[in-house]
Amino acid sequence: MSLLNSVKDYVKRHRRGLFITATIAGGGYLAGRYATGKIRDLQEKASAERMSRESLKRRFNQNQNDCVFTVLSLLPALGDHILHDMNIEAAWAKLQESRKLEKLEEKRKAQRPTVESEQQGTPAEVQPKGSDNVDTADKPATKDESAPSYAAVASAQADTAEKPATTDESAPSYAAVANTEINTEGASHSEVHPPAKEKNISTEMTEQQQDAKTRDRATATGGELDNSIGSLVSSFHGEDPASLPIPGILDKKAKYLLWEEIKTTSFTRTLTAIYSVTLLTLLTHIQLNLLGRFMYMWSVSVLQNTEPSIRLQPDRDSPQNGFLDPQTERMYLSASWWLIHRGWKRCSEKVKEAVDDIVGSIPLKSTLSYNDADAIISQLRARIEYDQRTHRPINFRSFMLPDNEEEEAELLREAGFTEGDTGVDMTALRRLLDETRDFIDSPDFLSVLTSCLDEVFAIFDRHALAKNLAPIVDPMVANSSRIEEIPADSVLQQPSVKKLTLANLLPSISRQAHLVIAGNEYLNAFAYIKELQAFSAFVYTHYDEEMTAP
Repeated sequence: MSLLNSVKDYVKRHRRGLFITATIAGGGYLAGRYATGKIRDLQEKASAERMSRESLKRRFNQNQNDCVFTVLSLLPALGDHILHDMNIEAAWAKLQESRKLEKLEEKRKAQRPTVESEQQGTPAEVQPKGSDNVDTADKPATKDESAPSYAAVASAQADTAEKPATTDESAPSYAAVANTEINTEGASHSEVHPPAKEKNISTEMTEQQQDAKTRDRATATGGELDNSIGSLVSSFHGEDPASLPIPGILDKKAKYLLWEEIKTTSFTRTLTAIYSVTLLTLLTHIQLNLLGRFMYMWSVSVLQNTEPSIRLQPDRDSPQNGFLDPQTERMYLSASWWLIHRGWKRCSEKVKEAVDDIVGSIPLKSTLSYNDADAIISQLRARIEYDQRTHRPINFRSFMLPDNEEEEAELLREAGFTEGDTGVDMTALRRLLDETRDFIDSPDFLSVLTSCLDEVFAIFDRHALAKNLAPIVDPMVANSSRIEEIPADSVLQQPSVKKLTLANLLPSISRQAHLVIAGNEYLNAFAYIKELQAFSAFVYTHYDEEMTAP
């Protein structure tokens, strides 16, 4: 009892201290339990936020990959239109074919004098069978401008057949052939009417000498008569086919016009391909990130009952509460048809105007350095991307999307859709198109477009200009890895400037259009542009009032 009384007395004396101690201990325990719960909640929330961010980042990266593959699938259709409408390869083929034909024509002209000399020497080498003089075979007969008549040919051949002819040392001319015909007629007349017996021997010897000369002249003109007959036949059948020009050879005027066409078309096609692919890439990023935003909102709506920190605000104007049906999504994605089939033509017209004004006045034989070529590209970009009157950036929206309802109806009709399709909400489609136009009209889009064009033109500059016009650097200096003393004279030496004519630079420029349309390095460059990634993230996370936090 004494122990119990002592405990009671101790509690009565120290009850205040014991109460404070118990309160502190209980409060500490409860505070510890509360803190533990809060820490657990914070950890779970941080883990959930981290998982949601990783999921959002994974979705966003996958969406960007989808943009790249979507552009790759659309490039063949765009490339077919550009390459078919501006077919530079056909013009190059015409020039190459004309060059081959010119070489063939020069070869024929070089061989023609040899053939003609052989043809002229052939009749003189053939001798008739009763010829006594062999020396005259090496001497070709000369031709007169006028061909003998058929009567003269017949009379000469008749006299030659009756009497063996001998050739004279000198070949007679066509005037001598006419005299021969007259002498031959006189000789035949003397044979029909023989002379009187009282003529002396000298007269008979003179007549025999004249007959011999007549026969010699007739024989010598045999080869010329054959040539004259051939010339008469050729006169009836037209000119010699070997002397006619080969069809397909271009004259100087045609070559000049063809070169001018190649010059302007090379720049126009390559720049059109660059701008069209860039605009198609930006349009695809806007479309897929806009649809990706709706897909993310749908995934969040699934967790709406279990995640109180996120609340979706229903759209009272839409029967589907702001979400898209698959048919509306397909119709919205088909909006790229406008750029592939209509917008690139408008872009090509804009580019062609700039090329005609700037490049059209540059001669083909003018020599260009790297700085000159780079200045030309800069002038073309300034003419295409800025308005000449206001000096403000132009709006590329008409190249990317239809501007009015008529063009929208054409887009849907050509893409295989109609406004009367069942289950299609045209209001939702127009809302998507209007929101896409708002993004295109924003200042952020212009800055992103400029950054993309700068990157793509840097690749074009490296492939088309730098490889051909970059200053030549001494390889010994470029590959030197040791520290060497530089002489004072070599400090002022500059790398040698390399220059090319504009005509030699055109093949490299026109070849870039194929590389742009094929994708490769040009398309891969868009994946590393930070401005484009930031713009895509802005579109992807631009929820407006559809998703709010309490």
